[in-house]
Amino acid sequence: MRQRTWNVLTTLTLITTWFDIAPVSAVYFIKCAVAQVEVKMEDFVSLIKELRTRFPRLALLENEPMKEHCSFKIGGEAAAMAMPSSIEETSQLCLFLHEKGVKPLIIGNGTNLLVTDKPLRRFVIKMSDGMSTMERRKETEIFALCGISLARLATECAHLSLSGLEFAHGIP
Repeated sequence: MRQRTWNVLTTLTLITTWFDIAPVSAVYFIKCAVAQVEVKMEDFVSLIKELRTRFPRLALLENEPMKEHCSFKIGGEAAAMAMPSSIEETSQLCLFLHEKGVKPLIIGNGTNLLVTDKPLRRFVIKMSDGMSTMERRKETEIFALCGISLARLATECAHLSLSGLEFAHGIP
């Protein structure tokens, strides 16, 4: 019997290339990166205003506590957080931020994420609920968006008799 394998395509690959963000597999210490890409608070006021006009359906939060978005329940307030609901919205948002010279902090579901308790003068993009779908493309291939949890993805692959992701079942 031929062993089936899986392939996962995500928008995160493209986004990480645009913003020179290294993909991480374990715990990512945001504190190390904060000082390098902080945005002046007065710049956020005009940025938020322009975002609300340009992207009226975008879930956009200001002064959002990061502890509400991390499994460890730690972290100070992010100056702004966007939660795109589609690939198109994510792409347009990233292009807009790139044009404005803003390098966002892109997070997934916040598992294994340690965030400083100090305020983050950062624009955070959270890939979660709206970006958590998956579909089978071919017999041995699935397409999953970057907001899906590894545990859910592993379970779905097992139900489809696809192998290779068993190790990820216990990873949130």
